[in-house]
Amino acid sequence: MTRAGVEIQGINDMYRNLMHARTIIANLELNLTVVHTAEMLSYGGFQVNTL
Repeated sequence: MTRAGVEIQGINDMYRNLMHARTIIANLELNLTVVHTAEMLSYGGFQVNTL
């Protein structure tokens, strides 16, 4: 867990899971954002942070 959110690791289908996370956040109108970098892509991870 990061200071401002949670990091999800070990994802095989990165694009599908990023889009799914963004859809859930938008549908539930949560004050969260999805962040990912090239380094995170190397180990199949992304972060969900508070705004």
